[in-house]
Amino acid sequence: VAKCAIRVELVNDDFTELKGEIAGPPDTPYEGGNFVLEIKVPETYPFNPPK
Repeated sequence: VAKCAIRVELVNDDFTELKGEIAGPPDTPYEGGNFVLEIKVPETYPFNPPK
């Protein structure tokens, strides 16, 4: 089974706030890196994009 390279989860069970991680792909300068994301979805989504 392949290891998942992308993970996303809700913050405080709130669909307007997400956190995620992306693993650096093998055989690239990003290999071994772990990139953390914070995604905020506005109440006006889909009329305004997430930040």
